[in-house]
Amino acid sequence: MTLPLHSVPQRQTEMVAIIRSQGWLLAPSGRKDMAAHENIGFKQFDLNAEIERYSPGVPSGRRSETLIKTPGLRVVLVTMRAGTELHEHVAPGPITLQPIQGRFALILEDGEREAAPGTLLTLAGETRHAVRAIEDGAFLLTIGWGGDERERNP
Repeated sequence: MTLPLHSVPQRQTEMVAIIRSQGWLLAPSGRKDMAAHENIGFKQFDLNAEIERYSPGVPSGRRSETLIKTPGLRVVLVTMRAGTELHEHVAPGPITLQPIQGRFALILEDGEREAAPGTLLTLAGETRHAVRAIEDGAFLLTIGWGGDERERNP
């Protein structure tokens, strides 16, 4: 849910009340973890607006925002500037990478796979990989896994 600017509460207590009324979870910092629902039901996102809102205007050249968070699924919007890299790491479960804008390289042990809008890449969990932005852009990262959420460190 996006509030019009004129209705955005000025006090933190009002914001917390709105967050709780919407069923969102609060991150330890006290901020709303975007669209973090235990039971998401139905949600709709304007991805172009989300990309604009979360452009990587930070020194690292990349930014990520969780759009959906459930015990078995995360959907994360990642925005990156050309030349920026997410260094080698492993995901806790299977992932998909779906570019919305720009081009990206998924770097694996056996080489690189390029992805552009209209492409969907999949990767098994616990597979070492890195991601490099070939152009300024954004992609949706989906992470899935089973098991007890208390056993994970998201």
